[in-house]
Formats: sequence, structure tokens, C-alpha cells
Amino acid sequence: MARAAEPGRKHGTGPGHVSGVVILDQLKLSRELLGDDVVTRAFGAISAEQRAELDELLPVSWCRLTTAFAIHEAIAEQIGQDILVWHRTIVRVGIERTLKTVWRLFMRLTSTEALLKRAASIYGKSYDRGAVHAAQLPGGGVEVVLTEWPDVPDFELDAMATGLDAILKLGGRKNTHVTVERRPGGARLVVRVG
Repeated sequence: MARAAEPGRKHGTGPGHVSGVVILDQLKLSRELLGDDVVTRAFGAISAEQRAELDELLPVSWCRLTTAFAIHEAIAEQIGQDILVWHRTIVRVGIERTLKTVWRLFMRLTSTEALLKRAASIYGKSYDRGAVHAAQLPGGGVEVVLTEWPDVPDFELDAMATGLDAILKLGGRKNTHVTVERRPGGARLVVRVG
């Protein structure tokens, strides 16, 4: 079931795939935050096919977004939380853990536009669909445009917005605001600080 990651490979149309390393990290964090029992019960609530996909997942594999959604939905149900609230928490904690090293100082010394351009390049390593580009907007703010993914799930757009906000907050930006607007072929996220 697990697909090996191939640099530059884009799978066909459909809901897409997320990098195995992202999902494995989220599952590890889930166990640390909630305990093994909660995650084990969540695994019991998803289909046998989805369990097998997660059990076989490697850091260099791709995980179907439908499977990633299913396990997050099952975890959220186990803790009595809305799935978006749970997913925002795990996305934010994952980013904080990844970037709380020497990168944190670097992020404080970098422009907002440069931070979001770096986030756009990280996107390509996390999903097998779409392309992301960031550019400064006249009058302030940064536009992050997702193309080549017309059927991007709302769940993933919410994760992108949460991730951008988390990166900026780690970089010392306060009062950040991210808006998401669907567009033909993908979406447009506008990020404002201050």
C-alpha cells in the first residue's frame, strides 16, 4: 500500500497524498499528547485497509489523504473534539517541534515574505498535489497561491492556513491573520501581520 516518494512525482487527480514523514510525526505526537490508548482505539475505529496503510507507512512513503483524515477524525472522536480543532492542534505542535531549534532565531531575523516563500518550498515535500508560490502584496501582506489542485480538500486548506500562521508566530510575528479563498485550480491564501 505504501508508495515510495519519488522526487517531483505528482500522482493523478483526486484527493491526493501526504508525505509519510508528516503522518508518522503526527501519530507520534498524538501518542505523546494523548497516550497510546487513545491512538490505539482510534486505529480500531478506521477500516482494515486504512490501518494496513498506516502500519506499512515509511518516512519515504505517501499516505492517502483519505486515510490521514480518517485517523485524525477517529482521534478527534476519541477525545470528544471537533476534527478541525484537533487537526489544527497537531499541525501547530508539529511545526513548533520541527522549528524550535536554531531555525527559531533565523526565523525572527527573516522577512515575513521570505518565511512564507520557504514555507511554500516545504509544501512541495509534504504533498503530491499542487504547487505553491508566495509573493509580497502591494500595501502589505503576502499572497500564497496554490495551483494545480482544483479539488484540494477543505481539510488540507485549513491545515495550510494553520501551518502558515504557526510559522509566522514562531518567527515572532503577532496578530497574524490568514484568509483562504478557493480559486479555479486551487486556492489563494492572504497572510497579513499586524
